[in-house]
Amino acid sequence: MKLQHLNIKKFRHMYDLNFEFGDVFTVISGLNGCGKTTFLGLASHPFGMKGYSSKFNEVFQFCPENEKDSNDYEYSISVLDANQEIITKNCTSRSTTEKGKPRFRIDVGTRTKDKGKIIHPVIYLGLKRFVPLANLPSSSIKISCTKGFSQNDGLEYSKFIKNIFSITDGSNIETENIKTTQKNFIGMKTKDYSAFGISAGQDNIGQIMSSLLSFSNLKKKLASMYSGGILIIDEIDGTLFPSAQVNLIKELYKYAKKLELQIIFTTHSLDIISEVLNNYKDASQVYFLETMAGKVEQHKNPNIKLIENKVNRLIDKDTTKKLVINVLVEDEMAKLFLEKLLIKNKTLKQSFSFKIHLTSGDGLIKKIAELHKVFRNFIFVVDGDIKIKAKNIVSLPGKKAPESVLYNFLYKLEEDDAFWKNDKTNFTKAVCFNGFIDLKTEKDHKKWLKHLKKHFRDSKSYTFNTFIRDLVYGFCEKNPDAYSIFIKSFTEACNKIL
Repeated sequence: MKLQHLNIKKFRHMYDLNFEFGDVFTVISGLNGCGKTTFLGLASHPFGMKGYSSKFNEVFQFCPENEKDSNDYEYSISVLDANQEIITKNCTSRSTTEKGKPRFRIDVGTRTKDKGKIIHPVIYLGLKRFVPLANLPSSSIKISCTKGFSQNDGLEYSKFIKNIFSITDGSNIETENIKTTQKNFIGMKTKDYSAFGISAGQDNIGQIMSSLLSFSNLKKKLASMYSGGILIIDEIDGTLFPSAQVNLIKELYKYAKKLELQIIFTTHSLDIISEVLNNYKDASQVYFLETMAGKVEQHKNPNIKLIENKVNRLIDKDTTKKLVINVLVEDEMAKLFLEKLLIKNKTLKQSFSFKIHLTSGDGLIKKIAELHKVFRNFIFVVDGDIKIKAKNIVSLPGKKAPESVLYNFLYKLEEDDAFWKNDKTNFTKAVCFNGFIDLKTEKDHKKWLKHLKKHFRDSKSYTFNTFIRDLVYGFCEKNPDAYSIFIKSFTEACNKIL
């Protein structure tokens, strides 16, 4: 069974919202007060089976003063059942009085036998899981040996904890059952400390792993009758450092695939959202919620930059604006060569905007490039014969200066090559190299290009700039490996300095 959609017609400040569930992850992010936890409560309430259920009043409470007549809340949830049929349940609110006190109910389906909640296991991990054991009366805490826990369960638990927190030593993590008025889960212990000594983060991960093992045991118990489950986690990133947050998503994905789980969670963590968008996008739906004019608005699968700007209140950033990269080259010819190489690559052209700066004087670019740590926000593009290894230094294709690379390439083209066959006002190979036959030095190659620049100055139909473009494109087509290596190196340099 798979959750498909949650449609909210009206619920508090949420109106006419449609949410699509991911096959594995459904991520809800947003600023405080935008309805993230409310969404979790609405998503979990229509489901349940013995030992695996969640009621909305365990997630949030109605306000007796402001919602005493709240009989018009309405939403629906759709699932795809084992027969590949869509089942939709309407959920409506009603206020009533029980024992002289106002009560609020959300009815699922109709109030008749077998016409209500959908029989499907759900585990809801709310914020009460963050209450430290130290803040509870010792008389309310019961710690005992783990029952019904196989050796394999213990090994899985230990591996899960180690993978999340990147524990590399050979110590074994043992378990014990912890039961309080707030939570009931399998906690971790080592030879040095018991559950009373574990951190809030370790406590949190212990509860998440307890839920996964519970689904694992349910799958074994139900066998062919098992049809997956729903794990809902509020503030999944709470108490965890950034790399542990990312590791948790990786581990949850593995278990979700193995246990046929859909995992729905809220988070403020940009690290978690980036991990989901970058690596699990096809199996996920990500929503960012915000309140505008008293109503919740949703952004479906937004880019991470938009979310970053929203949560940090950065209104002065244009998320559609290209990132500007500063590039230093030695001379005008290197600039021309580079411009044509970059324009040919659509990905770089769409992602970045480049400011190309010239240095003056032969060899100066090499001297400046040697100070690459000082100019770490620049990319240095040097001639192919200059080799300096650094993350922001890239060599042009070829093993010589651009003038020599292009002269040698063009000189070796046959007279009947397609390059010469275009109508270029009689710009043939003979015309191109007239007076510049079989040149060997960089100095002579520069004179050749200087001569061509004057030649094209008088041409109305074919300019020097167009000639260089055709020449560079032709070079790239006949030297795909050299071009590919350059683009890869240049892209890596762009990403590293950013």
